[in-house]
Amino acid sequence: MSVEEIIHKRRSVRKFKTDPLTDEQIDKLLNAAQIAPSAGNQQPLEVIVVTEEKERLIEATGRQQFIVDAPVVFIILSNNKDTVNRYKTRGAELYHIQDTAASVQNVLLLAKSMGLDTCWIGAFDESMIKSLFSIPEGVRPVAIIPIAYGDVDPEGPARKDIKEIIYKNNYGDKYY
Repeated sequence: MSVEEIIHKRRSVRKFKTDPLTDEQIDKLLNAAQIAPSAGNQQPLEVIVVTEEKERLIEATGRQQFIVDAPVVFIILSNNKDTVNRYKTRGAELYHIQDTAASVQNVLLLAKSMGLDTCWIGAFDESMIKSLFSIPEGVRPVAIIPIAYGDVDPEGPARKDIKEIIYKNNYGDKYY
């Protein structure tokens, strides 16, 4: 499958098979997260790989029960100390989030290319996740990604017409 095909076929899946993933599959996904670009190469990414007691995530994610069916769940973290030291306010408010978002996208796309499905979860109680997983002050959970073989093949959601979102030279000046 080409990169373009992977981009178009990737979906948020919420129904998983419980088949295990291999250590090799997990390592490939972690490597994909780790090699994502980051502002000034500050690399704020840290990851918790959850394979046991996934039930801890249910209440913190607003009762998203499907998470426990995934054999592996990544909690994507940002330790933005170096980014903030280098870039101050912009690093604190934006760059470390952009950096970890790039890591998440790498994981989602590589997983799809490997025949796996994922769901990018951003709806969770941050303080509860920090407490449940002993995440220290200064490290922020930014995404949760259950990873598994999907048990459904959902249709993609409707998208806005590209003509509605692309501008040329100035906001509001239509590109198309």
